[in-house]
Amino acid sequence: MGAAVKSATRYVYSQCREGVEVDLWKLTGAGHVWPGGKQKFMERILGPSTEIIDANQEMWNFFKRFALLA
Repeated sequence: MGAAVKSATRYVYSQCREGVEVDLWKLTGAGHVWPGGKQKFMERILGPSTEIIDANQEMWNFFKRFALLA
């Protein structure tokens, strides 16, 4: 039996009201883990880890584009 195929698909919804944007990542082949985080951590319970994306970096890439209005 081969290794499970891992993939990441990004969905961007940018035509929302008041300039709101929604980014959604759909991961396949990964367990209930933090993508790009500690690898091989409690795999028996959480499922397979993944480095296909780095969730911390993707969050920063999203949030740094926006300013918090006072």
